[in-house]
Amino acid sequence: MHRILSRLNRQILVWLAVMTAFFVALQRIGVTLKSSLGGPPAAGAMLSQEWMTNILVLWSLALLLGACYLLRRSQTEREEWEAIFGSLGPDVLVVIGPDRVVQMCSSAVQAMYGYGPAAVIGKSCDLLFHSNPLPIGGRDIETSLARFGFHIGTGIGVRSKGERFPVETVASSLKGHRGMVVLIRDISEREEARSEIIRARDEAQAANQEKGRAMAELEASYRKLMELEMWRDNLSQLVVHDIKHAVGGIEGSLQLLERALGRSMGEEARRFLICAHDFTADLLNMASTLLDVARLESAKMPLRKAPCEMQEVMTEVNHRVSGLAGLKDIQVLIQCDPVVVCCDRELISRVVLNLITNAIQFAPDHSIVEVDCREAQGCMEVGVADLGPGVPAELQPSVFEKYIQGGVRTGSGFAGLGLTFCRLTVEAHGGTIGVKSPLSNAGAANVGSRFWFRIPME
Repeated sequence: MHRILSRLNRQILVWLAVMTAFFVALQRIGVTLKSSLGGPPAAGAMLSQEWMTNILVLWSLALLLGACYLLRRSQTEREEWEAIFGSLGPDVLVVIGPDRVVQMCSSAVQAMYGYGPAAVIGKSCDLLFHSNPLPIGGRDIETSLARFGFHIGTGIGVRSKGERFPVETVASSLKGHRGMVVLIRDISEREEARSEIIRARDEAQAANQEKGRAMAELEASYRKLMELEMWRDNLSQLVVHDIKHAVGGIEGSLQLLERALGRSMGEEARRFLICAHDFTADLLNMASTLLDVARLESAKMPLRKAPCEMQEVMTEVNHRVSGLAGLKDIQVLIQCDPVVVCCDRELISRVVLNLITNAIQFAPDHSIVEVDCREAQGCMEVGVADLGPGVPAELQPSVFEKYIQGGVRTGSGFAGLGLTFCRLTVEAHGGTIGVKSPLSNAGAANVGSRFWFRIPME
């Protein structure tokens, strides 16, 4: 609009200058005719005419200079507008009059729409964009411009080939003039990215829902499994109680048989009777272990701690395994320092018994099982070593778990609960338990293993 007004002012000044020059020419012609018809004019009149002519000439020059100034100013403004339009990059800048007709347009319209600026100027702005429907509580362009002086919205653009694409418009009113200037931006890539984000969010939500359903099914299966395990443990405990009563009856019968035969019992029969006592004790120990594992896992196993002489414990355990060791001609060598530890004597005795019994079972005939007990760094450490097939490296981290069976050792293997009972008992005392295998790298068939545990002295 300012450009149009500047152009009108320039044209008015040029016309005034031309009319002034025309009046000067008429005045000079009138003076010439008058002098030719009536003789020379008086000196005063001549001087007055000269002054009038000079004033008109100066006025004409002033008008021409004003027109030149406006022309230069118009060119400068045009260069500024072109610089502003050129700095907008791919965005299109248009000046729209109050009648919604495009008055100015940047050259970027060619790249965005396929129209040249000349094809857009003088046309309705509907050629370039249509505003999207207003949201609830929204304002149209005219209302926003009248109230705030600017408007930001979205719309649909139409290219020269009829292709529709999303646009964002930023409109501002022209200061001191009617109409507005509008910046148009192609947001096709942004909308595509937004659609991708929405699609990814929906997929993630669907995946989370599926994961939630899977977790719910897994939790239900876990609860069912726990219920089944509880029923199994309850049934096992009932059976074990009955087995303990039966084994207790066998042990009592053996004692009565030993009393009845007395000194008349032969040496071989006495040895068999001792073995029967040992196996009966093993059965009672296994039954007690099964019951105690359940109580230790549920933290319902009370610990009766008291000072305990480990040399006495080792002597009792050695006596209990003598029958089993004699069957395989295995020598159990015990080296125990005079260690006194505060612990549950019965439970720790059973831990030592389980470790030595396992060593005897897996050691080759006519070999040695070494047992050591000493104090180390404020703890009591017990180790049991044998020359059996050893524990595979892949099973060592889980050898103390329930129902784990070794692939190298045969016989009863690790399938029972003895080592699990040992781990739970040691951990209940605040200690640790482990295994080292092989004991040597000689490449022999029997590489050996050493089970050990540590518990605090107090």
